[in-house]
Amino acid sequence: MVVASPEPEASDPVVDATVVYVLVRTEEDPALIEALGAAAAQLRGEDIELVVRPQTADEVSGPLARQLLEGDAPVRGVFWFDARDPAEIRVFLLASEGAAFVRRVPVDPSSEEASREALWIIVKAGSLALAAGTELAMEEASTAELATQEGPEPAEPEPAAEPEPAPEPEPEPEVETPPEPPRSQPPPRVRGGLSLAYRGEGLAAAVPWQSGVSIGGFLELGARWRLTADYDLMIPWFGDDPAVTWRQAGQLRAGPQWRVGSRVSLHALGGVAAEGLRWIDRTTSTTGWRVMASAGIDGGVALDVSPRVAVVLEPGVGVVLNRFAFIECDEAAPTCEGSARRVALDPWRVRPRVRAGLLFRLR
Repeated sequence: MVVASPEPEASDPVVDATVVYVLVRTEEDPALIEALGAAAAQLRGEDIELVVRPQTADEVSGPLARQLLEGDAPVRGVFWFDARDPAEIRVFLLASEGAAFVRRVPVDPSSEEASREALWIIVKAGSLALAAGTELAMEEASTAELATQEGPEPAEPEPAAEPEPAPEPEPEPEVETPPEPPRSQPPPRVRGGLSLAYRGEGLAAAVPWQSGVSIGGFLELGARWRLTADYDLMIPWFGDDPAVTWRQAGQLRAGPQWRVGSRVSLHALGGVAAEGLRWIDRTTSTTGWRVMASAGIDGGVALDVSPRVAVVLEPGVGVVLNRFAFIECDEAAPTCEGSARRVALDPWRVRPRVRAGLLFRLR
C-alpha cells in the first residue's frame, strides 16, 4: 500500500482547540492521507484540530513526537504509523502525559482499503478520547516496542563472508538485572464548571410542589467521578395561605458517571443538604426560620450540545432526617393542647424533586 505521493501540508492549529498531530511519511498511501484530511475536517466540529505533519526519511518517529509535545503549542498527543511488518501496521500514540499506546491492524493484501479505513478510524477515535479525557481503545506500548521507534529503520543485512572460528570466550558471571519499575499512569484529568437550572420539589400535602432556581459548581474528576455543590431557592407558594413561604437550601453531592456515547453521559449523585424554611404563624402573625436536614439521591443524564455546554436532567428523591411539624396555637388558650393546637404544615418524610438546566464547563 506504499505508493509515491506529494508531501501533505500541515495546517495551523485552531485557537483553544485540542491539538493532535499525526505523522505521515512522504511515501505513504495518498488515499490514507486524503482520509486523514477528511477526518481532520470532521473533528473541527468537536473543537479538535488534527494536524497532518509530513515526516521525512531522516526524521525518527519517537524523538519527533516528543519534540512536538514539548513545543510552544499545547499538544494533547501525536500519532504515527509503523508499516515495516508486511503482516500488520502498528499505530502508535504518545500522549502529553508521557504515556505511550499502540494498536495493531492486520494487513490483508486483498483488501488494502479496509486496512486504510481502520487506520484513520483509530486516529479519529483516539483524538476524541484525548479531548474528552476518557479511556483510550489502545493498549499500552511496551518498552521493547518503543525502542523500535527510537532509531532509523534497519536496513536488510547483506550476506557476509563466514568469519574464521574464534576461541570461545570465558563465560561472564551472571548479573541479576533489577526488574523494571511499573509505568506510572497519567494523572486523571480534572475539569470544573458551573450549573444553572430549574429546581422543583414537593414539601407536604398543603404544598405539593414548589418551583425555584438552582445555581452551583461541579468538578469532573477524570472520566468516572463527579462532585457538585448547589444552592437552591424556592419562591413562595401562591396557594391557600400556607405556613411555609420561602425555602433556601445548600447541597453537596458526589457519585460516578458513565459515558455512553460521544455526546451522552449518565451519572448518579448522592449527598446531604441543609434547608432553611421561612414560615408564618398565622395566629400571631410572626415569622421565623426552621432548619431541616435531608439526604438524597439523584439520577441524571447529560447531553453535550458543544464541548463546553451540556443540557442535564436530574430526577430524584430526598429523605428528611429531622422531620417536624409546623404547629399553630390559639393565643386565648392557656396551653397548646387539644383543640387549641393545630398542625399548620406536616412535611413529607420522602419528597420527590427534579433539576433541569445547563452545565458550563470552564476548560
